[in-house]
Amino acid sequence: MVAVSREEIELYLNNVGKRGLNTLSTLGKLKPFVNLMDSEVGFALVGDMVNRYDELLNKVSDLTATEAEKIECKVTKTFLMNIATRLDQYTKSVQEIKKPR
Repeated sequence: MVAVSREEIELYLNNVGKRGLNTLSTLGKLKPFVNLMDSEVGFALVGDMVNRYDELLNKVSDLTATEAEKIECKVTKTFLMNIATRLDQYTKSVQEIKKPR
């Protein structure tokens, strides 16, 4: 993921003032999550989840999924959507800070 330098943060806060604290708070809260996703282990875990979701989705669309597999498919989709949402929030916050003013 894209990093933000101290200088970029200082420039951002000088330009937007205290209202920029919310953006910085979002970055701070999501940074540990992003660090995990950038790691080899985190990347592998998400890759495994995507592969499992693909398998389950194929079973659901083929009408061969058990009730447990249908539930697992929904849970896995929710998990992956939560990951996507957090990464999107982080990316938007970084873009807000890096946006030329």
